[in-house]
Amino acid sequence: MWNGPDRRNRRSLRMCEAARLQLENTSSRYGVEALSVSDERGLVVAASADDERCEVLAAHAPLLCRGGGREVRYQVYRSISEEMPQTGLRTLSVREFVVDGQSLFLCAIGERTQRKEAALQQAVTGLRRILCA
Repeated sequence: MWNGPDRRNRRSLRMCEAARLQLENTSSRYGVEALSVSDERGLVVAASADDERCEVLAAHAPLLCRGGGREVRYQVYRSISEEMPQTGLRTLSVREFVVDGQSLFLCAIGERTQRKEAALQQAVTGLRRILCA
């Protein structure tokens, strides 16, 4: 059994708070502006920040992943751009993942780099661990 120091300084036994802390840490560690997780209805499950951007991302993430063709995605991106003009298509990334049979959607704002891709993977791994507990 590992008896060394714990690398995680901030923890919570409450699932929602633990998920928020995971996203905050990942966002800070990898230099991603914002991370938001939503359910299939577009409701926020957890977010790295308590601001309107994360709510907008959560609402649109399922549509971006499952919205059908190019025209639908274009309309969704256009809606996001109207609500958050500073967010361009190049800064937005969305991933669908499954926890206990339920689809969740992770959305990130940040420059499209390998660091952001690593942040998305780290966030999904951490969220699965937390939400399956």
